[in-house]
Amino acid sequence: MYQAPSFDEYINSVNLRVFFDDGKVEAGTGFFIRTDGGLRIGTARHVVDPRYRPRARGYRDTNLVKLEIFFWKQMKGGGKYKAQILFGVLVSPRLLHEPTDGDFSLIVVPPEFEDYGGANGDIVAMAITDLLSAQQAEDYAPGAPVYFSGFPEGAPKIATKFDDSEKEVPIQILRQGVSATPFFLGFDVEEVLGRRCYGHIDSFALSGFSGAPVFVPQFGWPNAEGSGVVFSAYRPKKLVGMICGHFRSASDRANGAHSGLSYIYRAANMLDFILST
Repeated sequence: MYQAPSFDEYINSVNLRVFFDDGKVEAGTGFFIRTDGGLRIGTARHVVDPRYRPRARGYRDTNLVKLEIFFWKQMKGGGKYKAQILFGVLVSPRLLHEPTDGDFSLIVVPPEFEDYGGANGDIVAMAITDLLSAQQAEDYAPGAPVYFSGFPEGAPKIATKFDDSEKEVPIQILRQGVSATPFFLGFDVEEVLGRRCYGHIDSFALSGFSGAPVFVPQFGWPNAEGSGVVFSAYRPKKLVGMICGHFRSASDRANGAHSGLSYIYRAANMLDFILST
């Protein structure tokens, strides 16, 4: 009774190449969302802020100076939509960090991003109402299917052109799993990553997936008046969280093992932060 993912969820993910003033370049995933303040890209804070990273793992006293963003746009052609891969650059991007040390940040996107690739197309962005609120989370039990699209290290690359130059862009990979803890319960992670704003999914998220949006698919169909069809258990597709990292025990971390669980920053906490900005 669950619906398969649509192409919109797949191309909502964006690839981020992050340049720092110590000369290092890193990569991650993000996603477009429209807020009352304009277009934003949500991502994991540790992707864009090395000072945030807990303990000694990856911490660096450095500043972000440039973002390269590879994203899809739906271009209209022959009465149908087709996808086009585009490339944009933000120099000294403006970042909004979650204020209570949660692993979530918003990147402020300038209006000219809407014009990339011409006016005959649209950036596919989520609305605030697509996020699973704390009240709605009670309707989703553990074991619900989830899926997420991101850019893992080593993914195959394809060529895209922008301003007469050619860029090699990693193709995103779609993964699936199930929720491992109730979405309405928030947990701390390793007791170092801020307040209780994380959940868990049973799926392996590789390096590079950090910042990927996690969806639960639509279940059933809405009741159509006069159709004679009643489906009282209908639930719409929702963004339930964002990939932040791997859930591992102390012994797992010591020997490099992986439990197969990943942790997500919950959509309800994203929503609280977005509405406060």
